[in-house]
Amino acid sequence: MGTSVQVKPLCGVYNENPLCYLVSVDGFNFLVDCGWNDHFDPSLLQPLSRVASSIDAVLLSHPDTLHLGALPYAVKQFGLSAPVYSTEPVHRLGLLTMYDQYASRKQVSDFDLFTLDDIDSAFQNVNRLTYSQNFHLSGKGEGIVIAPHVAGHLLGGTVWKITKDGEDVIYAVDFNHRKERLLNGTVLESFVRPAVLITDAYNALNNQPSRRQRDQEFLDAILKTLRADGNVLLPVDTAGRVLELLLILEQYWTQHHLTYPIFFLTCISSSTIDYVKSFLEWMSDSIAKSFEHTRDNAFLLKNVTLLINKSALDKVPDGPKIVLASMASLEAGFSHDIFVEWAPDVKNLVLFTERGQFGTLARMLQADPPPKAVKVTMSKRVPLVGDELAAYEEEQNRIKKEEALKASLIKEEESKAPHGSHLSVGDPMAIDDSSTHAKSDVPARYDGVYGDIFTDGFTPPSSSIAPMFPFYENSSEWDDFGEVINPDDYVIKEEDMDQGSLQVGGDPNGNLDEGSASLILDTAPSKVVSYELTVQVKSSLLYMDYEGRSDGRSVKSILAHVAPLKLVLVHGSAEATEHLKQHCLKHVCPHVYAPQIEETIDVTSDLCAYKVQLSEKLMSNVLLKKLGDHEIAWVDAEVGKTDSDMLSVLPLSTPAPPHKSVLVGDIKMADFKQFLASKGVPVEFGGGALRCGEYVTLRKIGDATQKGSGAGIQPIIIEGPLSEEYYKIREYLYSQFYSLKKNLVLCGYHVVHARCIQAVHFGFGRLGFGERKRRERWGERREMVSIWAVQHTFGRLGWVARAPCGIHLLVKIDFASGTEIALTKAREDTPLASSAYLVQSQEEEGDLLQVQRYWDWNNPDGDLCKTSKFFVFKLLHPVGEAEATWVPIHCLGNQALFLGDNYSLSVQRLSFPIKCLPNCIYCTQHYHSIGVPYVTQRIDEDFGIFDIQKESFESCHTPGPPFGRNALPPIWCVPNMKGSLFRVTSLDVVVVVVDELA
Repeated sequence: MGTSVQVKPLCGVYNENPLCYLVSVDGFNFLVDCGWNDHFDPSLLQPLSRVASSIDAVLLSHPDTLHLGALPYAVKQFGLSAPVYSTEPVHRLGLLTMYDQYASRKQVSDFDLFTLDDIDSAFQNVNRLTYSQNFHLSGKGEGIVIAPHVAGHLLGGTVWKITKDGEDVIYAVDFNHRKERLLNGTVLESFVRPAVLITDAYNALNNQPSRRQRDQEFLDAILKTLRADGNVLLPVDTAGRVLELLLILEQYWTQHHLTYPIFFLTCISSSTIDYVKSFLEWMSDSIAKSFEHTRDNAFLLKNVTLLINKSALDKVPDGPKIVLASMASLEAGFSHDIFVEWAPDVKNLVLFTERGQFGTLARMLQADPPPKAVKVTMSKRVPLVGDELAAYEEEQNRIKKEEALKASLIKEEESKAPHGSHLSVGDPMAIDDSSTHAKSDVPARYDGVYGDIFTDGFTPPSSSIAPMFPFYENSSEWDDFGEVINPDDYVIKEEDMDQGSLQVGGDPNGNLDEGSASLILDTAPSKVVSYELTVQVKSSLLYMDYEGRSDGRSVKSILAHVAPLKLVLVHGSAEATEHLKQHCLKHVCPHVYAPQIEETIDVTSDLCAYKVQLSEKLMSNVLLKKLGDHEIAWVDAEVGKTDSDMLSVLPLSTPAPPHKSVLVGDIKMADFKQFLASKGVPVEFGGGALRCGEYVTLRKIGDATQKGSGAGIQPIIIEGPLSEEYYKIREYLYSQFYSLKKNLVLCGYHVVHARCIQAVHFGFGRLGFGERKRRERWGERREMVSIWAVQHTFGRLGWVARAPCGIHLLVKIDFASGTEIALTKAREDTPLASSAYLVQSQEEEGDLLQVQRYWDWNNPDGDLCKTSKFFVFKLLHPVGEAEATWVPIHCLGNQALFLGDNYSLSVQRLSFPIKCLPNCIYCTQHYHSIGVPYVTQRIDEDFGIFDIQKESFESCHTPGPPFGRNALPPIWCVPNMKGSLFRVTSLDVVVVVVDELA
């Protein structure tokens, strides 16, 4: 049995509530994310309260409220004491997010769910990891390795990989595969076949426009409002997606020299930007490279003004402006107050860049756009004055007096209590260890002794307080060189250094701007005043998706590529979750789960894992090669047992059988394109293929989204003439893989004679192979078996027809294994065919056709042959019989067949209504029986049209200059534009447009 894995959702399934899940790996309990919503509803955390005591570690994935908002509350109220792991940006920006949440709510309510001290306590013991850093757990988690990887979406966003005994559990929610200005895309696609993948269905039903189109629409909407003398409000988060928006506006304003003011308004906006400036290594490659070359920090914002209170915004002169204000939900914060002020003006625009949480004002406005009237609650904290202030101060004085009285009573009781009854009266220097050093204002009293002073003949009464300073014995150790020093006492720990900045959310140097400190730490007597207000929303409302999540189409493609053994879906509406579940069951894996709240599902791997010992004798002959984080090699061995009954891998006692080539790894065509460009090779994408240089083309075949398609890894085909360029690009391709045995067969346009194997490219990705029995020299007649191939069906099987000496045999070849299966019986009742072709019919049935070509050897030219007739057969599979058969047909319907030496195709007459004759066969010369193939005949000497119904053959004149006798036979291809057919010769690369085929 594999590693035991159980998943139990605590919040955030079949809805868009915060994310919080319990993942158990061999009994070790991970709390993955600890989110809360902007309502801060404690009822959402009830499932968490029931398991908090059993949690062994906490993993945080993103620095926003939905992923870590409940952490301070859980530490304070539920006693959550497990170590917390995150990246540095998630830790720092998450801390600032919680400060902003606290300050925003403290301004408008008596918020008491947690305090600033609770926030500091929750975040001070976070263990910060870097991307791809493997962290080995100890104790109960011995053998478990956790590692954060790039997720995109937010700065520091993490895809967590949990590994135990070689099996991976991947937690990937809210990831983004797109590369943005701020962040690189996720690396989730680099994981292949994990044991368990936990991901979300949040965007399963949504598709996004291109980034360029979205950015242009975003900027156009803003500029249109500003030029109409309106204001633009963007409700944003504290330190998440707002960073991407700031970069977009900053870059556009700089490029176009715009002067409209931009304001970033949160309680800790300046502290946020100060932190972000130090996180350049966590950002996109373009930002890092720009800093390396110009030393310009992308967040040295020249067009954005940072504000920490609304009073500063009120002092700005009237005029069009942009304000990015927290919170995005409009439930609290500066965005709430600005919305109330600006909504009644039709010139203004409220631009939402993310979907509002359920039940919030933002979600209500997005679901039901204006014009409309909405009721809002306006709250404000005002200082106490007059009688209220006097009453508050009187109450505070009363509380202080009660505390002082209680403290004095405690001191008096302690002074009256007997001390040192257990000490020996005969030893006046004995010290009572029961007294504590903490009570420095009450000196420790012993029988006849106060501290180290001995009183002879007078003992003060027990009720008196001795007028002496307390003394504590120095118990330091000494050696021959003096006092023993512990170096750790003089080392300033990293967490101690961080406390200065953590206490109040200052900049990385521990300094807090004065305004932020006054907002967060203001303890002046105050109260909250609230009232209801009806707002007439006349401004424009617009939503544009800047959430930074992969859309539904991309999510499905990525899941098919990763191809997990088991898939768990969380966080998404019920409709989106069910939609993605059904899709994944068909196209990703057969084990897909979507659990309910507090439903525990067992996703333990079905694979059996065994620990084996690699014998010294075996490993001495193994050549390991570095591949990423691993070393791999091909090993032929047998399993045995050691003296201690442990499984061991031993060398083979007999010679190892040969094995096929194994290429380890996979490449993205986009990455390979960049690699070739760096090598100076001209390269571009076209028609779903990668065109390299002048003649070579690379393409992936097969369907990566098809279930069971080898974890989404597609074979790569190289097409092109065998030349220096071809071999160079092939070598570049080899370099992207690790070949355990390099034994590849690649094909070109020309005939290849190597190892008596002839490989011919059959146009547009079709391959054919022929075996030649070589003789001493080319001029002699020789026996040949030719194979023509066409991809008749999707998948990994090809259809092959063999037609030597009139034996019409169809063979199906599995190109992966090399096995052949005969599908038809040999027929001896037909005359010898000179050549044969396979063509897929364009009719509705899509039949497989075989066209047999017969030559007239008794022609006046003597050494040349002419085509005399054609026979067409259709493949039928009789019911109840194992083998199919060829049935002759005499009508092609509304289609024409174009036969060529290395590729044949079928064309509907409707595609070429003027220049294409139906029920006809177009052919080019196919003569290669004398001398080296193709060099003794002009290419137009056997070109013509054969009418199937009339059984007549007529020549067809082609315009243009004649071709030489050394030209290779032309090929047919169908262009993208309608109305023309092309005939291409391989020798001079000449294209002839056939205007009048008849």
